[in-house]
Amino acid sequence: MSMSAAFVDSLVAKTLENLTTFTSELAVQVTEALPGAEDDPAHLDEETEELLTDVLYCADTLMGEDGVWDVSSAPAGMAHCIPGRKFSHVSSRLVSVTMSQVIQSLQDTFNTDQETIERLKLKVQQRKPAALTLHLTVKEAMVHCRRSLKGSTNTYVTVTSPTGAVHTTRTIKGTLYPKWMDKFDLLLSDLQSDQLLLELWLEAERDDRRAQRIYRKFAHSSSSSPLLLGSLRLPVKEIGLSYLDGWYEVDDRVDEADQEYDSSKVYISGCISTITDIKNKQSHGALVKHVMDHVLHTGISKEPWTGRLPEGVAAVTAQHALLLSLSIATQQLIWWRIASQETGVDDTWALSQLKSVQSSLVMNLYSSEELLEFTSSLCQFQDKCTERIKNLDTLFPMSSGYSKLQLSSMLNALQSLQTHPRTRQLLGEAKRPSVTHQVIGAIELYAKNWWWKLSQETILKATSIDDQLAAVLSITEEVLVVLEDHSQYFDAIFMKEMNIRALTYIYQIVVSSLVECLQPALNKLHNNIIDPQSSENPDHIPHYDFGCGSSLWKVYKNLKRISTQDLGLPLVVKVKTGIDQYYQWFIPGVQSWIHFTNHLAREQVWEALQRDNFTPIDQHNSFSHSSLETTAIFHSLKVWWYKLAWPDPDSSVQFLQIMLENMYSLCIYYVGALCERADDMLEETSKGYLICQKVCVGAQNVEHIQKEMERLLEIIGFDSQVHKICQAGGSSLVSQIRASVDTLFLSKADDMKVKSQELRDTIIYKMKSTIEKCLDEACECGSSSQLLKEVLDPSLNILHNGLEDNKFQDYLWRFWKLILKIFCTKVANNSKCERAYYETLYKILQETFNFFTPQSGGLDHHKAKNEEYTSLLNHLEIMKMNTDALISHFYHERCNEQHEELLPKKGLLVIRTFFKDSDHLAVRVIMARDVVLNDQNPGNLPLEYFVKVQLHPKVCFPKSIKSSTRVIREDPATYDEEFEFDISTDGSNISEGVLVLMLMDKKKIHRDAVLGEAFVTLSSIAASSSDVNNMYLHMTLPSINHCYRSLQVLQNRLQDNTAHNFLKTISKHHPGLI
Repeated sequence: MSMSAAFVDSLVAKTLENLTTFTSELAVQVTEALPGAEDDPAHLDEETEELLTDVLYCADTLMGEDGVWDVSSAPAGMAHCIPGRKFSHVSSRLVSVTMSQVIQSLQDTFNTDQETIERLKLKVQQRKPAALTLHLTVKEAMVHCRRSLKGSTNTYVTVTSPTGAVHTTRTIKGTLYPKWMDKFDLLLSDLQSDQLLLELWLEAERDDRRAQRIYRKFAHSSSSSPLLLGSLRLPVKEIGLSYLDGWYEVDDRVDEADQEYDSSKVYISGCISTITDIKNKQSHGALVKHVMDHVLHTGISKEPWTGRLPEGVAAVTAQHALLLSLSIATQQLIWWRIASQETGVDDTWALSQLKSVQSSLVMNLYSSEELLEFTSSLCQFQDKCTERIKNLDTLFPMSSGYSKLQLSSMLNALQSLQTHPRTRQLLGEAKRPSVTHQVIGAIELYAKNWWWKLSQETILKATSIDDQLAAVLSITEEVLVVLEDHSQYFDAIFMKEMNIRALTYIYQIVVSSLVECLQPALNKLHNNIIDPQSSENPDHIPHYDFGCGSSLWKVYKNLKRISTQDLGLPLVVKVKTGIDQYYQWFIPGVQSWIHFTNHLAREQVWEALQRDNFTPIDQHNSFSHSSLETTAIFHSLKVWWYKLAWPDPDSSVQFLQIMLENMYSLCIYYVGALCERADDMLEETSKGYLICQKVCVGAQNVEHIQKEMERLLEIIGFDSQVHKICQAGGSSLVSQIRASVDTLFLSKADDMKVKSQELRDTIIYKMKSTIEKCLDEACECGSSSQLLKEVLDPSLNILHNGLEDNKFQDYLWRFWKLILKIFCTKVANNSKCERAYYETLYKILQETFNFFTPQSGGLDHHKAKNEEYTSLLNHLEIMKMNTDALISHFYHERCNEQHEELLPKKGLLVIRTFFKDSDHLAVRVIMARDVVLNDQNPGNLPLEYFVKVQLHPKVCFPKSIKSSTRVIREDPATYDEEFEFDISTDGSNISEGVLVLMLMDKKKIHRDAVLGEAFVTLSSIAASSSDVNNMYLHMTLPSINHCYRSLQVLQNRLQDNTAHNFLKTISKHHPGLI
């Protein structure tokens, strides 16, 4: 049915009236709650005094001065009989209450004294006594028999009232299950002593002989008078305690030994009505309000009130309701209406009251006025519940053992409001919002209030960076606790009772607020992570760093847990809050921390090297602690990265690339720092620095670092990160990343190789002065043992035993290169020494070469005979030559230039030469042509050509003389002149001799000019004339840009006349050459 507009208006008016009453009552409660209010009796107002008088009147009427009243142990409002149920006997313990107990309960409830009670009792005695009437209905009966009775049998019930009047029902014929529905009004005189007697009778039809026979068998008599099957005696006082409605067994009046008979039952119902002197028929609600205020505000227990009343209070409320003729449904409505406005009431009990009222509502047991009151109470209850939900964590603490049941019952009651059709209709007509929407709004407001309180206590109070970090950490921890607790506690209750995912709305509000609050705060914190390049004190590590276990780290981990918590929420909820992008807030922090840890790692490596004594860590590992501590840094970074568990593959790879580059650079830095400690790895002796075992340990350190460097990709799990990107569809990006990382590794590997070589060079260079010193001593004593046996041999033995062969070969080669440089320096710095010095140096060089190139374990002969060594050896061979040999060597050098055609051609000279015999050499100069004129003949004047022929060195050919052709002024100049030279010697090797032919320009005033030179070694001349062919010799001039070693040596022997004269001649022919 639908309510009219007038009904709605009356409902609004009733609600305002209740609100006014509630406000005044609240003021009274506040006044009573003041200190000392409970100790001193309060002055009763007129309305309260009238109510107390009515209650005393009820007690006096129903109990008298010496009577008792039995009360049930069941909670208030829980009737023994619920309308509409078939059976009414509910088991509960009865307690007898005396008048003195009732008086004491009234004093406590109304906070009054005995004097006031006595005064009000006098008023009660002046009132008219109440008239009580029992309205009894005999509905039906069941006569039980073990076998069927055939024939006509009649049953009826007699009712004897407390006054002695007997009332009889109609007689129902031919059935053992009669239905009467007969009603009787019975006057009552004394409720304490009055009793009601019911008797069940059976009689047979007189004309039915068979029935008479069976009847007499039952009655054990030949009489045909009615048979009393049983009786039921009920104290009227018990009827006053509960609503009479149900089946009652009658006491047997037949021999129980008869197996054909079973006990019978009678179904009766009834209630007591009164005519009293109580003026305010609506005062029972006020009494219940007083009672509930008393039990709620004077109870010691912190648990909610479950509806159980003190015996005296239960008695007076029952008596008051009885004399007001209130039905059970009305009483339950009153208890519900008052309880729905109170706090501290057990929600389970309140739920049971609501269910009872709803049952009565379905049976249409309420008047329109009562419906208005009920609707108003529903609205107030709905508002009260939503207000309680707004304070969910304080009113229903998870630490309390009864909170779960209370919240479940409250939500069950709210859900019942919208699932029960009648209450849903009443709320709809009152234009109330949907219960579900109102609950959701309350949950959201609870989340907002919770966040506001948390932010007020944490982030808004923080002033310094440290306080802000502590506040941010505290906030994330609190949010985690709330989400985890709500998911397991409150959310489960809301889902079970109302099918509402409370956690969804709490998560959205709290996490969205968290994101909005934390993002700017974290940006400010990231800016304060120390940058080693800009910090005044880079050694200081703040407590808001981003290392494992730091506060900022914990914030990151908490946000990660919030984002990845398996709360059963849709993904769109998390995305909407923005928490799924939490990691982006930490990108600057991660970058700064990686940069800082790189600087910190370098400091740790340097400190580790300063502590290192370069001894192997154990017998199984030949490297020392500094390399172990360096590689431990890699594993620390790996642990940090794995614990970080960065969720974004793209930025993860970028971070890994930066970390890889830093770790590669750290390896290189280690080797560079090791170079600075080269002095500590060498043994310092009187001769200088020598190789010792520490050098091998240092080399093994480098080897260990290199191996770890090659494993860095595996150590930090780079492939797994790349695989994640590939799975996400970024195969093209993966190729770029791999190419970039490969390029990085190759570049850093090359740098590492260079640094490793630099370390070896540094160690070897540290020995340079030692080798130089020993070489000087070896030259002085003429023995290489000072260099080889005392320095190189022990050092190289240590390297050979402590290093792998390839590393040893590298050291060997670098030592060889250093020694060659030292020898070259010695030669360059001692160019004016005697020949004996160079002979010694030459000898030591050869012995050193043999030392470095043994048959096994040394340098390869061909590799050791490099250009530098060969040049040095040749130079020393020249340096130790005598002057004549040097002159001969000069012409041999010129001869080589002629054959190799290294110099510009100045013309062609044709000759023929052969040995006439062992002591004579014949030389025929045939012609000269294609002469290239030099700058000394600018006018192209005709030249006068002639060829000068001589043998060198002169010391080898003392009997030979210079010869010259005639002068010819044309080109070609044909001479065809033959000369003979006496080459007989005193044992000299003529094969070292050189035939020198010089094309000259005859000058009359100035010195003859050399136009070109040609050379023929005597070793290349035919032995007889029969094998002689013309020789075509390209003439050249010596180049001032060419280094003629023999001339350089000769210049240092100017004290030698032969050298001096030769150089003088050369300078005449070739100005600028010397």
